[in-house]
This record gives sequence, C-alpha cells and structure tokens, in this order.
Amino acid sequence: MRIQKLNSDTKKNLLEDLLKRSPNNYGQYEASVKEILDKVKEEKDAAVFAYTAKFDGAELTADTIEVTDAEIEETESIHEKGKECPMNVYELLMSQLPQMYPFEDDSVEDCVRMELQDIGRMPMSCWVYGSNSFLLHGYYCYRHLILAKVERRKDKDGIDDMAEHEDIYLMGVPGIWQHREQYMASMFGFRKFKPVSHEKQRSGDFGYWCVELK
Repeated sequence: MRIQKLNSDTKKNLLEDLLKRSPNNYGQYEASVKEILDKVKEEKDAAVFAYTAKFDGAELTADTIEVTDAEIEETESIHEKGKECPMNVYELLMSQLPQMYPFEDDSVEDCVRMELQDIGRMPMSCWVYGSNSFLLHGYYCYRHLILAKVERRKDKDGIDDMAEHEDIYLMGVPGIWQHREQYMASMFGFRKFKPVSHEKQRSGDFGYWCVELK
C-alpha cells in the first residue's frame, strides 16, 4: 500500500487515479462480482484461497490462516465494546486504520481508509454490509472504502439531516454521481453522496456514497 502526505498536488493525483476507474458500465463489473460471489458461495474457503492467490499473490491454506488466541481476544474485546457503545468501536478503528482525506472542504472531521475485511472489525450490526452488492461493486472498482467522522451540522454540506447526535460515523463507498448510480445506491442503503470536490455537484463527479452507522 502506498502512503502519501496530502497536499494540493497529491490530492489532484489521487483524484485523477481514482477517476480512471470510473464505473460507467455496470454490466462489466456486475458479471465479474457475481462470478466471484457465486464461486465463494459454492466452494467456500477453497474459492477464497484461490482468489487470494490470484489477486494478492499469497498462498493460503486452512492451516496457515489459523486465528491466534491474541487475535481472538482482541476481536472479543472489540465486540464487547460494541455492545456497550458502537461509537467506541468506530473510534478505535479511526485510530488504527490509515488516514485518508480525499475531500477538498472541511465538512468531514476525520477520515480513514478501509479494506473490505475491516467490516468484520465493526459492530455486528454492520456485518451485513460485507455482502451488500452495491458496496462490493464499489470496492472492487476502486479497491477501498472509507470510514468518516462528521460533526452534526445545520448548513448545506449535504449531511445535515443524517442524525441528531453530535458525532456521526459514516461508511463511504467510492463512486460517481449519476442518476442511475443514485438509484442503485439508494436501493442498497447508501442514500447520501459526498463529492470530493467542493464545487457545484455535476453528473460524473467522483465522491462517496455514504450510509450512517449506528
């Protein structure tokens, strides 16, 4: 993974790189994602190991992915905190995951980059997103998700009606603003779009389709 300090130049390069992967043709990606999901459902771990070798170049077996006692204890601790207060889990993830701030404005207080497997570290109520077709589509197009912390605001930055408490945690799926994309995103629970650019939103703008995490 490449880590860069954000400035005007690197932010521009990041946006240009992400836009190169713009999903203008749903059919092209849907077929690939469906093939992967169907194979995993049918072959289970064997399919996961095969795709890991294909995409990541890592050879895994049932013997080499054994979870350690320390990892089990850490997961149990996280889930216990999640039962008490999900916000504690999100705060913990914000402190552990790599920082990523793709937005040109300051409407987002903090933002980190997520991988698909990080959903398993979130409260159990969030695990359903691991099989969300829209999220998987965006992830396999752009190879990342975001977790963002936002203060409740009453202005026009596009997130003022999401919740009534002080801190709002959002999970964002990268994508572009289009009416068809909006329809698909809303159907799968991602009803808010946060553009990267602070300029007036236009069709084809890159940004993140967001869902508020409880």
